[in-house]
Amino acid sequence: MATMAHPQHHPNDVVKSFFPMNYGGMKSSPSGYDRTNLNSYNHEVVNAIRSSNVTYLRELLYSTNSTSEQQTFEACNHNSEYLIHLACRRANLETIQFLVLEAGVNVHVRDGLGRTVLHDACWRPRYEPAILEFLMQVLDPMFLLMTDDRGHSAFDYIRKENWSQLTGFLETQRDLVRQRIRSSRLWERYCQAAARHAATN
Repeated sequence: MATMAHPQHHPNDVVKSFFPMNYGGMKSSPSGYDRTNLNSYNHEVVNAIRSSNVTYLRELLYSTNSTSEQQTFEACNHNSEYLIHLACRRANLETIQFLVLEAGVNVHVRDGLGRTVLHDACWRPRYEPAILEFLMQVLDPMFLLMTDDRGHSAFDYIRKENWSQLTGFLETQRDLVRQRIRSSRLWERYCQAAARHAATN
């Protein structure tokens, strides 16, 4: 007798359960940039990110003064795609950790299509749980459900064959994420949005 397969839950269903009132997320908007951000986006640093050449990146970081340091790593192109976006899509965990923990880049940037760094990490061809775990530790929890211009959250880009593994991991993060939600810098905005959602349903 064949066994009945259990239906797979979408990772977003697990994440939504972290939030009171089953909040569904908020739409992202692109981060701005200035001439300094654009000028710092050069082939050398981009290639180092793509090849996960942390040795070169670290040399670059510590050979610059405090004024130009952020100009190098808070760099983006005309599509508001920052180096941290590129790293989360193409580089290894060590490179991402370097940018965040040593270079001190802003992880809450959004590109021209409203995609967060978590969107890029989920877009990778291979499921990388260690990268997702690190990003969840440093991102504001509200970014877990933030949607891009297409209306998709980051976990919408995870391949279906990886849903089971991802939802299992997310369940282990439930208590920690709930604690962080209550101390989130966007908590007040969340409460307002959730109240509006409840009023219209």
